[in-house]
Amino acid sequence: MTATPGLRCYYGGAERFIQNFGDALTPLILRGMGYHAVSCKQHPSAVVNPLRCLLVIGSLLSPLNLESLAGPFDVWGCTCSCR
Repeated sequence: MTATPGLRCYYGGAERFIQNFGDALTPLILRGMGYHAVSCKQHPSAVVNPLRCLLVIGSLLSPLNLESLAGPFDVWGCTCSCR
């Protein structure tokens, strides 16, 4: 069995045991596309998007999130929680 390639990504609740519906969709969508989600801190040689971070689903575009993550980013379907 061949391992699926990893994508460096961040999604809300990735570290929580209980997630909301949108957070739980991220790994399912990536798995359906033939990838698996790994932390943006994953070593670049182990993923298909080295030195980038994919923001997939959720309210992730906030100053707090963007300051804590290293860019550059690729954004698929995130919303802004800026005030």
